[in-house]
Amino acid sequence: MKRCFAGLVLLLFVLCFGACDYVSMYSIDKPALIKMDTRMLGIWKLVEDTSLANYFIIERKDDYNCKITYMNKNGENPQFAHFPAFFSMVDSVSFLNVSYKDYNSQGFFFLKVLDFNVNVLTVAMYADTNLSKTHTPLEVRAEIERNVHDPRYFKDVYHLRKVFNFTSCISLTDPPPAPPPADDDEEHHHHHDAPAK
Repeated sequence: MKRCFAGLVLLLFVLCFGACDYVSMYSIDKPALIKMDTRMLGIWKLVEDTSLANYFIIERKDDYNCKITYMNKNGENPQFAHFPAFFSMVDSVSFLNVSYKDYNSQGFFFLKVLDFNVNVLTVAMYADTNLSKTHTPLEVRAEIERNVHDPRYFKDVYHLRKVFNFTSCISLTDPPPAPPPADDDEEHHHHHDAPAK
C-alpha cells in the first residue's frame, strides 16, 4: 500500500503529495455547516517540517470556508495554492475537510483536530482506505463515525505553530478595501472665521 504523505494540517492544516490512499471524492458535509474559526487565519509553521523557512497561509474565503497555501523551497514557492478547507463535527469531534488535487487524483482528506488553542494546532490524518469507496457525503460521515475513537485510523500527528495572525476580514489575494469617500464639505468645517462680536 502506498503511504499518503501529509505535508500540512490545517487550520488548518496537512497537504498530500502524490496519490493518496486516504482520499474521498466527497466531503463530510456539503455545503459546510460550521462557521470558520477565525483563530485559524494566519501564517503557520509546521513543527515537523525540516525547512524552517517553509510555511502555510490560511486565509478566509467566506464565513464557512478558508483556503490554504503551502509555501515550500525556503518559503518562495507556492507548491499548493488556495486549497479549500472547512470544519465538520463527527460525534462531537472536530474534523477539517481539505480539498486535494494533483495530476492523478482529487477529492478530500480529513484531519482530526486533537488540540487547538490560539497559537498551536495539533491534527492527525484520518487513514482509512475505505474512503475511496464512498459515494456520498453521508457515506463519508458514516465511515468516519464508525472509527472516530479508534486510534488505529489516525496516522501522522502534526503540530502547527502560528507565527502571524490575520483578522477575520483579511485575505492576501483579495483587493484592499476602497477608501471612504471624501467629505465635500470637510474643508469648510475647518476654515470658518470666528463669529463677529
